[in-house]
Amino acid sequence: MTRESIDANPDDLGAALRGFGLATVGGRYSVAFNADQVTDGESNVHQHSEPSSRSSLSSGHGPDAAYEPGLSPGPGSAVDGDVIHDSASFTENTSVDEQYGLGLTYYRNLATPQGDEAAFRWVQSAAEKGVVQAQYDLALMFANGQGTDEDQDRGQKWLTVAANQHYAPAENAMGLRFLHGLGVPRDEKIAVGWFKLAADHGHPDGQFNIAESYRRGRGVVRNPKAASNWYIIAANQNHADAQYRLATMYGDGEGVTIDSKAAVRWMTRAAEQGHARAQAGLGAMIADGRGGATDFEAAAKWYALAATQGLAQAQHDLGMCYSKGHGVVQSYPAAAKWYKLAADQGYATAQYNLGLLYYKGHGGAQDFARAYMWWALCASHGYKIAATGRDLVRAKMSNAQVETAQRLAREWMSKHYK
Repeated sequence: MTRESIDANPDDLGAALRGFGLATVGGRYSVAFNADQVTDGESNVHQHSEPSSRSSLSSGHGPDAAYEPGLSPGPGSAVDGDVIHDSASFTENTSVDEQYGLGLTYYRNLATPQGDEAAFRWVQSAAEKGVVQAQYDLALMFANGQGTDEDQDRGQKWLTVAANQHYAPAENAMGLRFLHGLGVPRDEKIAVGWFKLAADHGHPDGQFNIAESYRRGRGVVRNPKAASNWYIIAANQNHADAQYRLATMYGDGEGVTIDSKAAVRWMTRAAEQGHARAQAGLGAMIADGRGGATDFEAAAKWYALAATQGLAQAQHDLGMCYSKGHGVVQSYPAAAKWYKLAADQGYATAQYNLGLLYYKGHGGAQDFARAYMWWALCASHGYKIAATGRDLVRAKMSNAQVETAQRLAREWMSKHYK
């Protein structure tokens, strides 16, 4: 769709890596092996799709479902509300499958420190007796201090044990460790080797990560065609990020022949899985009439889905829909609301357009101080049009108004960039 008054890049993919490291047993944390979230340019490096509920990585949720051991809680255990009872007969001599199954049961049903400790005990027992899924989960528990003290070295040990048995989730995790130098020397070539093993063993995240490596020339010679082939394999396993990336490649002709209909098809598949960037991308495609007729109403609905997930680009684009009356009832107050949400995330285009609303008095009283503030913030990103607007409104303001605007800008910076 046509963007209002500024030529900015709305497709900044500099998002923190979703679920970087390892999603944990129980699905309660999104980061493992590293304490801090990692940003890596425009990549979405994957370990595992984020669990939506308290369930083990080996519980059949997401891409690891193929590795479900098919375990029940085991005889002699029962879940009673939030309490799990072990019978006297359920001991260390119980079969390893039952031990591992009980560990999973604690994680699925008892979200307490006591439940974590019990899960750790049973998972560790199964891991020591050779259950590869338990070895992988034990690595996660050590890495995150779940049910035990955090111990990165022991986490790495168990992850290596599982990976050396060709357990694909562990192979992919080893790739991430080497890619980012987490507990091991950073080595992109070794990372690619682990990703390739995971990919060859059918792991969608491994397939996505090897595709990312080829697309970006990370550890291998850049090869968009090879990247597209791996994206297709992962996308056909319903990997939403691979579907999104494949859609952008068909749209840009990167590694494949430009095909607007294929781009829309893959973007739609990712969007229907709730992928926020795909929802925003699909909205833009529909608004521009790519692959079909222009439909602003449908575009606005996709923008809204992504915007409510907090995606700044979609919040801006939904604000523009309200500003222009494209697919929604025209409303400057609604436009200002969505611009503000995006602007508060540092989205420069939204900062400019919000300043424009204040400058023109659209949706409320004209406010030069806030127009100056938002244009000054936008100009700090290097946008010359915002600097021009700031200087233009400055000439119409009193010294007191300028001081107010500068104070507002400082307060915003202090709040959002601590």
